[in-house]
Amino acid sequence: MNNELILQQFDEIEQRIETLITERESLKTANSELSYKVEALETKLKAKFEEETRNIETKRLIKSKIDSLINRLGDVDEKNE
Repeated sequence: MNNELILQQFDEIEQRIETLITERESLKTANSELSYKVEALETKLKAKFEEETRNIETKRLIKSKIDSLINRLGDVDEKNE
């Protein structure tokens, strides 16, 4: 009877180990998927940041050109007076 109890305990331990192995593989797969998603999101974020930087530079250039045109118009107006 003692041997049967020991064998039963070994069976339970074996089942727990199998469950842990299965869970580990599942977590490993989930971790890989999350790593891929993080990488994709980081790439998107970098692209958005670069786009925002380009937009800021474009706005600065446009503002500079408008200011230059306004100054030229002011110079023309002063010459006509």
